Amino acid sequence: MQPVIVDLDVIRDISPDAAADQWNPRPGSLEAIARLSRADRRVLVTGTAVRSTDTTVTLDRLTRLHNRMCQAASNAGGEIDAVCFCPHPPQAQCPCRPPRPGLLLDIGLRLQLRLDTVPYLTLAGGDGRLAGQAAGARCLVLGSATDTDAPCFDTLDAAVQFLLDENNANH
Repeated sequence: MQPVIVDLDVIRDISPDAAADQWNPRPGSLEAIARLSRADRRVLVTGTAVRSTDTTVTLDRLTRLHNRMCQAASNAGGEIDAVCFCPHPPQAQCPCRPPRPGLLLDIGLRLQLRLDTVPYLTLAGGDGRLAGQAAGARCLVLGSATDTDAPCFDTLDAAVQFLLDENNANH
């Protein structure tokens, strides 16, 4: 199974009015994960579960949120194989919190992956893109970014289609 790393902010609603303690998927994100799963891709979700304004995070709460996300993906016909996250607040200066690349580097080390060959789906304006670039990951960007050579897509579905087409062309 070929892995794909998906930034949490690509699949969850991060709008200012979205509740930080609830799982709110972006429209179409669960269907895109299902397409990856059906194509025998291993979906790894990574990111920071703690927003800078959120001061009441506990491991129990993060576990519940991640379980809801995985269940929602399953209900849509997909599978999230792993959720890797930094639980620390921004002020902790943790090396695994984007824009630092520690979390991605740790995933690569633990799973023995060459990050330059693993697609990493992230947002154009987010710290995840900076972390991906610093880790040497193969970034695919949602949104428009003029300061990167990475392929940019309007939607997660378009990025997934690109990956599936690319995979078909290589086989």
